[in-house]
Amino acid sequence: MFSVATISFQPVLPVWLILLLWFAAVVWGWLSLRGCGLKLTTSVPLMLLRTTALSILVWLLLAPERRRENVEKELPVLAVAVDVSASMTEQIGDQRETRAARAQKLLDDGRFRSELGKFRVWWYEVGEGLDESQTQGKKLAFSAAQSNLTPALNRLAARLQTQNAAGIILLSDGLDQSGAALAPEARAIPIYTVELEDEMKAVLEKPDFWIADLTYPQRAVINWQVGIEVMIRRRTLGKATFPVRLLQNGREVQTQTLSWDETERFKQVPFTLTPAEVGQILLRVEIQPPAEDANPDNNFREFLIDVTDPQNRVLYIEGVPRWEFKFLKRALMGDKSVVLSSFVSTGTGGFVGFSDDPKAASETVPPFTREGLQKYKVVILGNLPADALKPQDYQGLRDFVDRGGGLLLLGGDKAYTMDGWVTVPAMKELMPALPQAGTRFLGGDFALDVTPAGKGHPALQGLGLDADLPHLLSICQPMRPTEFSTVLLTTIEGAALLVVRPFGQGKAAMVLSDTFWRWQLGNAGITAGGKNPYQLFFAQLANWLGPNAKEQDTREMLQLLLARNEVDVRQKITVGARMESQGKAQAGELVCRIDPPDGKPLTIPMVPGSLGENVGLSRTLDGYVCEFRPDKSGSYTVTVTSRNGQLSTHTKLLAREPLREKTGAVMDRSFLEDLARASGGKFIPWKDRSSLFKAISRQARELRTIVEYPLWPKAYWLLALIALFAAEWYWRRKLDFV
Repeated sequence: MFSVATISFQPVLPVWLILLLWFAAVVWGWLSLRGCGLKLTTSVPLMLLRTTALSILVWLLLAPERRRENVEKELPVLAVAVDVSASMTEQIGDQRETRAARAQKLLDDGRFRSELGKFRVWWYEVGEGLDESQTQGKKLAFSAAQSNLTPALNRLAARLQTQNAAGIILLSDGLDQSGAALAPEARAIPIYTVELEDEMKAVLEKPDFWIADLTYPQRAVINWQVGIEVMIRRRTLGKATFPVRLLQNGREVQTQTLSWDETERFKQVPFTLTPAEVGQILLRVEIQPPAEDANPDNNFREFLIDVTDPQNRVLYIEGVPRWEFKFLKRALMGDKSVVLSSFVSTGTGGFVGFSDDPKAASETVPPFTREGLQKYKVVILGNLPADALKPQDYQGLRDFVDRGGGLLLLGGDKAYTMDGWVTVPAMKELMPALPQAGTRFLGGDFALDVTPAGKGHPALQGLGLDADLPHLLSICQPMRPTEFSTVLLTTIEGAALLVVRPFGQGKAAMVLSDTFWRWQLGNAGITAGGKNPYQLFFAQLANWLGPNAKEQDTREMLQLLLARNEVDVRQKITVGARMESQGKAQAGELVCRIDPPDGKPLTIPMVPGSLGENVGLSRTLDGYVCEFRPDKSGSYTVTVTSRNGQLSTHTKLLAREPLREKTGAVMDRSFLEDLARASGGKFIPWKDRSSLFKAISRQARELRTIVEYPLWPKAYWLLALIALFAAEWYWRRKLDFV
């Protein structure tokens, strides 16, 4: 760090005039002293005092300013991304070390760490997604179920775009499961890959077929066909034929015969299912490969789907027709689980039906009372100003959500600003995020990111958010999520895009962009449910907001709460329960009964406790809790009842052995070499790992700042003048020379 300073002048008079006056004053002063007959030993010091004072006056009249330029050197950013998938722990052939061991050995090497000190290092772990490393490469757990390398590199490159990036060091076996292509922004940042496994001669691999991935909707609608996609991979080559079966509650639903060509490595198998009952259904996909299959434990997968009733009536009220209204109306009307009533403001205090359905178009906006909203499960408010509805309407909407209804806020510049909904007390209570001073809609190009809370949320399942979905063009900022809210979707920079919160017995969701309609135009393709991402997103969000008929009938009595319905074996599970009126004498104490797969039930008393994140809530409520750990894989039935048996509710819980990516394949050397070549990086053999940093540029970026401040309006100049004039006056008086 160093600085360069210069001095500039802004004289109050022309410089020649200032210098002329100074010269005249000096000459006049000297002549006056010489004419008084003083000795040189006296006149010269007096003249020096006066000349010094005059020089200070000249300095002040020149009005000097100091200009300093600070130059700071910013170290370049170096991203270190480590593949933490389980395949890194495999010891292939006669290798003396696993790939994970080599990666950890390199990360722990003192010289490697020393070289990293010359950069600003960003640490990441790559598995099913891209996550910031909390350990900075120390004591890594290589247990991720998949290696989605290319999507992770694309997301990492997007984060590095505005940085002085030296490159990305990728420590991986190259066994990418995504099949995605490297994005242009990733090709612009050098990727340096390291050989973590010695080259081996081809060996005869033992055949192994396994279910690598399973795509399915977590929520479905009764009597509506849903899609399930199974990805099956194999080791070795050659022809093979065997059946793939889909079972529901142990009963076979469909069977397909799978035929492999000589060189095929994976197969996509689609199934369709039409649920006939409301509730949870347990499904199982299993393959029956040849008898010499190496690992039969990876030949099946179990999963749960929640089936809801189709009568999810939605009331949509919009301010003016806009793109979001156009596409959302079509998306909801195309969903068999939604019955839509949509209205648009006339601008004069009224609303007009705006629907492609003539029957719906003839409807009128219902009163926002308990009776008026009784048939609706979800209310959507578009870009309405605060005075579009009456205060009693907003209060009725608050009561509707408090009793278990769903509210989706799709506001815009009229609704989300400081003079919008936040000025209505009833709406302010419901809003998952509140505007701050200066809140407005910003235009730009915004890529998306899913928060940890959003990854398992029903509204975002099956969207393929790691795919090439169109970026959004607007975002409302600044917005502050409220105390009980959860952010599910953000921009890459961390600004909230989708915020949800519970309220009473209901839920509210808030979308902070008015350009989600661009997903309708995306090239991400059709999802497993036969919908595009836009339609699937809002259909799932509406279904999540709206309770099914069974929940509506029982919500005022007993609720059973679990953070999730699919867990790993030996993972601690908290079971929560809550009653609307917990003081009812007939309810009594609550008991939890666990029916495991082996048929040996377990009864656990429930005790009063706090319900929050432990059971999937974002705020803390009073209720009853108990805990248990499933020790076997399979389907568990969890039932909560009162001791007198008057209240009861149940749900299913699926416990399974943690899925870990085990491929038995050697390192994909060509994939890693292609990554390095395409990005302008380098593939480093293990024996040459000490030369890794010789290939990485260390060019620092200079940051220049300019600071200007005046030198003349300072107190010490005035004090100096006073001191000089006082000294001259004192000396003249002492000499009796007035």
